Amino acid sequence: MKELDPVGVEEWRKDAYNRHGTFQVPGPNFLWSIDGHLKLQAYGIEIYAGIDGYARYVPWIYVGVSGRTATSILKQYLEAIESGSFNMPFAIRSDHGTETVLIANAHWQLHQANRPNIPFKDIYFYGTSTLNQRIESWWQRLSRGQTKKWRNFFHTLGQEGYFDGSDADIIAILAVFIPILRFEVLNWVHLWNIHTIRKQKSRPGIIDGKPFMNYFHPTSSNPSAKDCAQHINPEVFHQLKQDVADYGMLTYTISKELNSKLN
Repeated sequence: MKELDPVGVEEWRKDAYNRHGTFQVPGPNFLWSIDGHLKLQAYGIEIYAGIDGYARYVPWIYVGVSGRTATSILKQYLEAIESGSFNMPFAIRSDHGTETVLIANAHWQLHQANRPNIPFKDIYFYGTSTLNQRIESWWQRLSRGQTKKWRNFFHTLGQEGYFDGSDADIIAILAVFIPILRFEVLNWVHLWNIHTIRKQKSRPGIIDGKPFMNYFHPTSSNPSAKDCAQHINPEVFHQLKQDVADYGMLTYTISKELNSKLN
């Protein structure tokens, strides 16, 4: 297209950039963008994550076999809250997927315990995946840094006759490769959380510095920033956790030892 219509391509690029606009929030934990990454779904592996809209810190990452079920997403969210000193973000943004129904309701219940009359629309934002800018942009980076090479590797296994998509082959993939993939993805996330974001003259709304510092020490790079984390009601949280206590995620969820690297 660059050769056939260079002017048209350049106009499209400018229009695509302008559509993104400026993404600004007052501080960490005001908004988490959440979504699933299903590029390895054909091989039985699903990834789900949440990224902070201000700091671009990733407090939540799941690598396993259940990234599209409502119960799994809810349990992941509750575990992310628990590992974050029982604080929750003010708002969450996701697409309209059926897997978000329970987490949306749970997030609203936790808010209602503090402010009974708070409207749902104030604390949970639905939209298309393409407009969920923070997480979509991060998926591209994760793909370049990790999942693309795995997708190519598994595709090569199929081409050479070592993988045909059968249950037996998927079980073998999970047993052999998911512990390795999980370890590599988690370490990549750890490096992401401590890497340096440079200033961008064309996008003054971008917060520079390290995601870790911008999340846990927001005023270090922006004196006007404030942590918007919300304290949870322990009774409501306990009840929500009890509701999913019997849901088994232990086999292919990230261990607490590895998860501690995120903090």
